[in-house]
Amino acid sequence: MSLLHKLRFASLLGSCRASFVKGDASRTLQLLHEAEQIRPLPPVYQVFKSMALTRSGCRDEGAQLLRRVVQLTSSSTDNESKYALTYAQLLEALASENFELAEVLFDRAKGITVKASVRRALPLLIKPSVEWLRSEPSVGVR
Repeated sequence: MSLLHKLRFASLLGSCRASFVKGDASRTLQLLHEAEQIRPLPPVYQVFKSMALTRSGCRDEGAQLLRRVVQLTSSSTDNESKYALTYAQLLEALASENFELAEVLFDRAKGITVKASVRRALPLLIKPSVEWLRSEPSVGVR
């Protein structure tokens, strides 16, 4: 892959993170699709894509992608894949309202050393929400 393609790929991933933070799931998915035309998304960005799919209303497709990430990364040994696997499992635990497991997975993810760009893609800002949801018995994960 040429340097130009690598830079374009990195730029698209950065732009998709920014559009996701702004709440523009459609633009996020468009940018991820453009990035996939250059090369396959790493596991972390597949998890990120599943969140964008879910946010855009494609919950089943997002859940399927999460399951695929779990299957593909379950035997990986590199930290980025371990982080993607743990984050995917964390999202699945939250979706099934298994808050005890979510807290264990959250702590596990915190202990995995990854690059800053990976932390920006999949930040560990979930725990306060989990604690709030657990304190509100009538509120479920959406």
